[in-house]
Amino acid sequence: MFAFWKLATRNLLRHKRRNLLTGIMIATGALMMFLSFAFSRTVARVMTDTVIGAYSGNIQIHAQSKEKIDLFYPAPEETPNIRETERAARMISANPWVLGVAPRLRFGGLISQGDSSPSECEITAIDPLREPKVTPKMRVVAGRYLTRKDGILLGKTTAKSLNAEIGQELILVTSNQDGYINGFPFTVEGIITHEGVGVFLDFMMYIDIDTARKLLYIGNDESFELAVALKENARESEVISLLAKNLTDAGYQLRVESWRQVMPIIYGIVMTIQVMPQIMLLILLIVIAMGIINTVTMSVLERTREIGTLVAFGTKRKQIISFFLLEVGVLSSISAATGLLIGSIIILWLGHTGIPVTVEAMEFFTGGKRFYFIFNEAGLVISFVSAVFISVMAAYFPARAAARLNPVDALRQEG
Repeated sequence: MFAFWKLATRNLLRHKRRNLLTGIMIATGALMMFLSFAFSRTVARVMTDTVIGAYSGNIQIHAQSKEKIDLFYPAPEETPNIRETERAARMISANPWVLGVAPRLRFGGLISQGDSSPSECEITAIDPLREPKVTPKMRVVAGRYLTRKDGILLGKTTAKSLNAEIGQELILVTSNQDGYINGFPFTVEGIITHEGVGVFLDFMMYIDIDTARKLLYIGNDESFELAVALKENARESEVISLLAKNLTDAGYQLRVESWRQVMPIIYGIVMTIQVMPQIMLLILLIVIAMGIINTVTMSVLERTREIGTLVAFGTKRKQIISFFLLEVGVLSSISAATGLLIGSIIILWLGHTGIPVTVEAMEFFTGGKRFYFIFNEAGLVISFVSAVFISVMAAYFPARAAARLNPVDALRQEG
């Protein structure tokens, strides 16, 4: 076996130019694979964290109903509210993986500046003390967070469309579940943005949940939903199962769902972002594999007499195949390691400095004004193993063809 290693190393050094070109292809493939993994995983992680931290939380809890719940729309009229909200919130908070619980009401209405034509709007009523723990990426850009019962927060898009300013009075009109209409004056207390997802959510408005309960004629301990934020590294599915069981055992009939289930549009975008780079990567790997097959085939043709000599001395066909695969394995291992070293340096550098984001709509994919790559250890290992495996598999068929050469015919060849 040591002789094979020695011979394989010698052949790599003997055909420097050809092996250098092959090595560059393999290194490029490993590099692009690693960058693709890092990019797709970073974007998916950033988008997920942004959606969770800007509005949804990790988990959404609603009363049981047949209606579909979607966080982009007001609450369906037929969906019941959660009763005994505070008791449920205490039970949820007792879970060691829960970071925060925020009760909410969501409803639609009309808003106007008194003498202007009313505009349709979507209102989210929140608890000003609890909501920031669940949605830390909802940031005030002008004015301040809710401090008064008649205060209202406007998303940047809504504030612009209403031409509203801090301190301005707005009239909100809505109807409760029984169809009664009620109106209430609110003072613009702050203008907010949802970091990273402002393009989707900056049309929102927020008011105090106690005021909303009076506006909607509902009980002081009712809410439409409970948004739950989890601590880092929490296993979301396990927490959901445990919370659902505990709430059911306590007599509640509630739907405990992941943010993915109540924000299917966003989740679909996240999955698309993860898949698309891999499709492009597959095309690149096919091109690299074809190049390796071509290179190994050329090597076989150039070394016909050498192969014939090995067969004449009693070298078995399996050993000849192993010899060629070992040669490609050594070359691909060195090349892949080189490419991944370069890729690691690039990702660590971009993870520290970031890439400037000048288009606001792109912040949804980057999570802010700069895009910071996340180093992915699993992607590094997968890229190395895949690059070596694909290279060796690409060399198998030319190697098998070499092993089948007739030693007499091979020795008569001049090349």
